[in-house]
Amino acid sequence: MLKSVCLKKHAVPEDTFVKCKNGEFANDETLKCYFACTLKTMQLVSPKGILEKKPFADKMRMLSPPSIMEVILPAIEQCTDKDVGNVCENAFNFMKCSYEVNSKTMNYFPI
Repeated sequence: MLKSVCLKKHAVPEDTFVKCKNGEFANDETLKCYFACTLKTMQLVSPKGILEKKPFADKMRMLSPPSIMEVILPAIEQCTDKDVGNVCENAFNFMKCSYEVNSKTMNYFPI
């Protein structure tokens, strides 16, 4: 459901998501803003457009079982609190970093 809501706002081709799951992140503004949309809709982004470690981790703990948190938590620890001044860019950087920490994180985000 979350994916379809954000795809209406940011039309990203399905093959782009397949590439992301394989570590290929296109430097594309639509993709970046799609990621921001999903994270904002999940209320994981601060009002300033930053993915802040503690609120992000707390929210994911509420949404995810412990087995998923084992995969996601290291990415949250290493990939949040990095503001480049643009929510779309912040979300994109988080997703890329998450993949680098553990490629399995892509299974738990709406892509």
